[in-house]
Amino acid sequence: MGADEQSGRTTVDTTASTISSVTSSASATSATITWTTNELATSQIEYGLTTSYGSLTTENTTTATSHSESITGLSTGTTYHYRVISKNSSANSATSGDYTFTTTTVSDTAAPTVPTNLTVTPTSSSRINLTWTASTDDTAVKGYNIYKCAGISCTPTTSIGTSATNSYSDTGLTANTTYTYAVSVYDGAGNVSGQTSVVSGTTKSTQSLLWSTTFNCDTDGDTSNGDTDWLRYSDPLVCDGIKKGGDWTTSEGHVVQIRDSANNPSGGGGKGELNWVGDGTNNDGGGLVIPLNKPQSEVWVRWYQKYQRGFSWNSTKGLLYTKTLYFNMGNDSSFNTGFHGSDGWQIEAYNDVPQIHYLNSGGWNSVMKNGEMGAGGYRKSDGKWHCYEIHVKRQTSGANGVFEFWSDGVLVGKINDITFRGTGLFTNFLIPSNQKTVANGGDMQVLIDDIAISNTGYIDPIGSTPTLDTTPPALSSPSPTETLTTGTTSTTLSVKTNKNATCKYSTTSGTAYASIPNTFTTTGGTTHTQNITGLTNGNTYKYYVRCSDTSGNVNTND
Repeated sequence: MGADEQSGRTTVDTTASTISSVTSSASATSATITWTTNELATSQIEYGLTTSYGSLTTENTTTATSHSESITGLSTGTTYHYRVISKNSSANSATSGDYTFTTTTVSDTAAPTVPTNLTVTPTSSSRINLTWTASTDDTAVKGYNIYKCAGISCTPTTSIGTSATNSYSDTGLTANTTYTYAVSVYDGAGNVSGQTSVVSGTTKSTQSLLWSTTFNCDTDGDTSNGDTDWLRYSDPLVCDGIKKGGDWTTSEGHVVQIRDSANNPSGGGGKGELNWVGDGTNNDGGGLVIPLNKPQSEVWVRWYQKYQRGFSWNSTKGLLYTKTLYFNMGNDSSFNTGFHGSDGWQIEAYNDVPQIHYLNSGGWNSVMKNGEMGAGGYRKSDGKWHCYEIHVKRQTSGANGVFEFWSDGVLVGKINDITFRGTGLFTNFLIPSNQKTVANGGDMQVLIDDIAISNTGYIDPIGSTPTLDTTPPALSSPSPTETLTTGTTSTTLSVKTNKNATCKYSTTSGTAYASIPNTFTTTGGTTHTQNITGLTNGNTYKYYVRCSDTSGNVNTND
């Protein structure tokens, strides 16, 4: 403000700076923008691939009349739109028109280094896993080519696929057959390395399962339930040696069933087990007892499981445990295993006192990555079938009992120091057993199907497993970006995303999504809006937006 010497009145400067002489100079991955203003003012650039821009440089609050700011982290050979912003000492903001620059291209003719240490590991009669040491490149490795031929003295020239990481699983193979592999690597410019040394592996013999079921069972033919499926009241159960579990009933009166509607559609046909789970602790429909035919010292158990979509856990206590499998070992010895915490898995083995061992990754939040984010950082179930497998082996000397866990065909982890009590062997198991800290406001379904048991090795998944979305939502069309009309006291923030997402806004840049307190009033789809009130003339307001899609992927740039 300044004093009007003739009238003694106070005047307000509402005139923005005049911007001129805007120029740009671009290299392969950066650009420098210069401009002038007719008075001292701050410096900032808004830029992007379209006139919607989408990115802002950090405001340089050092005022000047000659401005020079840099933009980094750009893509080569790409045209960008930009405009410059300057704010004078009275906070009046001026924005230039739209300009463009194009980054230069880089000639990349060097291939990445050849991958090394190729290892092949047969895991079953139909699968061989490959791993190798990652390559390096002067720009960036884009992916790896996998080559295969049948035999031990052949040359692998046929490409069977690619991988973005240094591992690959070759499935659908013939039992007891030798295959030879090689790997090459390529970069973004299309440069391809030579192949690794060839390595061969032989699939295992056809596996003979101890036991399996698709619940395609003959029941008592009682049609009083509306069909011929088994309902745990008084119906006899004739189904591959399966027995009912406890005589438990949820607080709402539901019990375990075998039903057509519980069948895994990508599995082996038949029916499936429908178990009900209520809120709180130890509130389920009873489960089923699965036989092992005879006691075993080592077993692999694979099963498919589907939590009803939206199934969630207590937001305060979290997921304390799920006793998905409860093994009986005789002599009052047992162990249970299941999800624990937001992203872990546990095995609780009983010796003189319970031993609890944890795998701290690949748990609930990883499996349910496509599920909606719920309270307390716990995802809700995605409502899809997932394949799980455990391998458990009694100790032979000291604390050397083994436990392994796979989720959707990927090994999550291994524990090598378990001690089981006594000398009892694995005889049968209950699936599922009690769960803790469930919070759904009522009973929800947990389906089980396609259970298989082996005492010789890993059992391959069947059917398809979920494809996980790992790409954050892309933001575009932020509004408003211009100087508002004098006298405006409110406006509507809006932004678009390329897929359904929940967006939040903050007045502080760099705030993690989980810590942003304000959620757009209209959000969840691809258009997100929020009314902002209480604006005052002459002030500059900045809002920083981050969005999370339905898989929990969050954009990390404001």
